Amino acid sequence: ARRAEIKGGFTILAVREQGSQQGTSYTEKPVIYNATYSYAITSVDTSGNESFKSTVATVTVLDKTAPRVPTQFQAKAGDSQVSLSWVATKEEDHNGFYLYRNGIKIKTLKPTELQYVDTQAQNGTAYTYELSAIDVNGNESAKAGPAKATPTAIDLALSPGGVFPDIF
Repeated sequence: ARRAEIKGGFTILAVREQGSQQGTSYTEKPVIYNATYSYAITSVDTSGNESFKSTVATVTVLDKTAPRVPTQFQAKAGDSQVSLSWVATKEEDHNGFYLYRNGIKIKTLKPTELQYVDTQAQNGTAYTYELSAIDVNGNESAKAGPAKATPTAIDLALSPGGVFPDIF
């Protein structure tokens, strides 16, 4: 039988068994990311005599899981600008977004920012945008998109005959 106890700030794992067994293991569940766990092992014979503790082994469990990809990412062209919007997924460790234009990261956005207007866009130029989510540990999701837009100037010039000269 296995038992795990907390003693003096670290977990002591003791394995009680008759005879010898190779490959004995223990899995800590659940774990807390970025927490440090320390373990020592003892041996207990059939009479209950326990050996000295082994050397303490310490491990820090790192979060390597990327957040989920933002959804409903879209771009809308305007006059010398592109308006972008998206929906964030719910992640406990969500820390913002990276916005890419034509493959280059142009902005780091806060977790509460769910839209952005690219005012550096030029009329007549096609742009491709992608968006990723980031977490507090620096993990980055796959990119949402691409969302494409080409800003265009709005021509409101009036002709000498009026707005609709051929109608009248």
